[in-house]
Amino acid sequence: MKSITIPAIKSLSITNKYSDKSLNEDKIIVGSDGNYNYYSYLFWDISSIPTNAIVYNAKLTLFKTDNFYYDTSKKFSLSPLYEYFSTYTTYNNSPNYDHYTVLNFYPLTNNISVTIDITTIVSSWVKNSLKNKGIILYGRNEDMLTSFGSVKSSDSYLVPFIIVNYEPYSSNKSCKKECKNKCSQDCCCKKNCNGEYFKDDCCEKYIKICKEELEAILFKVCKEASGSNCNPYPPNTSITRTVRVTLTVAPASIYYIVVDLQVTRASSGQINHYYVSDEYDNSLNNTPLPIDKTYNIAISPPIQSGDTENVVLYGSYKDF
Repeated sequence: MKSITIPAIKSLSITNKYSDKSLNEDKIIVGSDGNYNYYSYLFWDISSIPTNAIVYNAKLTLFKTDNFYYDTSKKFSLSPLYEYFSTYTTYNNSPNYDHYTVLNFYPLTNNISVTIDITTIVSSWVKNSLKNKGIILYGRNEDMLTSFGSVKSSDSYLVPFIIVNYEPYSSNKSCKKECKNKCSQDCCCKKNCNGEYFKDDCCEKYIKICKEELEAILFKVCKEASGSNCNPYPPNTSITRTVRVTLTVAPASIYYIVVDLQVTRASSGQINHYYVSDEYDNSLNNTPLPIDKTYNIAISPPIQSGDTENVVLYGSYKDF
């Protein structure tokens, strides 16, 4: 496994106190002072990480410049950006960000720094399922303001950085989907990391991404299809559909799935997504594990006359 430390190369803060200008100073400010809100942005050049590398973990370290006391009731958050920021970014023209990928952290401690696990975000950048345009940091409390070192800091030890542990992609270490003549026409064979072949009814839907990324994609699809009405976790006022999943998990492996129940509304043509995720752990066995499992998926609002339903199954094996 390789490890790389990448310092931030861009940072910026904005506030509605000065809605037509940005703050490009030796610290970034996050939160609210009770009257004005402050948001900050950070960007890293991750081009030194090989394309298709397997990211095992990635952690962001921010160095605090104030509030050295313990209070975990004050929550702050960060999310990946959909748009780039620049010195012309202001409160009135701030870049859009992913409201569905939210990582919380609690920086008000006696420590001089705070470390946040951002593996999901960095992994999506490396795999290019999300374009790297940086992150936004924002506060969750109306009366809490804090600050961290920035790229402009005169003290290089205060510059934010990420540490990424990864493994360069190797086809010899990854399970590949291969169809062989020895299999029947209505299925195909997959080859696991031990070189053994096994049948998988869902092999055509095989996707080499982790469970968290699958869920993130579903959230994104849901958001784009449904706008602000997206609701991947339906309320109790719903009906239930039963979906049966049958497949075979390879020996000595872990398989993640996401069952996406898509409902096309006849009245508007809008596609609503309802899903469940699961993990099949066969890591301790040397024989294939047959799966035959039924899921109850809630649908809200209930199915109306003319609505159509479609089930899509996404799956991936976990890398060891």
